[in-house]
Amino acid sequence: MADQSDLLHRATPFTDGLQVRGFAAATEKERAELREMVLKLMAEAHPVTRLPLIGIHKGRVATRQEALKEHVELVVALQLLRDRSGLAANLEALSHLQSQEWPAADYLDEKLLLDAMVAAYRSLQRGTEAPASD
Repeated sequence: MADQSDLLHRATPFTDGLQVRGFAAATEKERAELREMVLKLMAEAHPVTRLPLIGIHKGRVATRQEALKEHVELVVALQLLRDRSGLAANLEALSHLQSQEWPAADYLDEKLLLDAMVAAYRSLQRGTEAPASD
């Protein structure tokens, strides 16, 4: 059997194996399917790796949140420049930035995945969900 350090070393983010992009805009049925997938993966993960996996995703959420914050700050700064100068370059850059939805979508997708992981972890800790069997 592998020791705990080997198991922790092999812990990789769920998104390495799952396609979750766009789930923030998914239907409730699709979100339920994601939660079921995450529960199954968490049940299959060695108990020692579950919290480190959650930690990895907490970091990913924080990174996405920071990117979203920077995006919003840049849009606000360009709006101020637009109001002061009205330069065409500022207007074009502002229009481009405002049309980008990826910072918010990335953050929401990652947050949705983290929430599903935490719910699965708690469920497994309580023993209310049996690991999915194939």
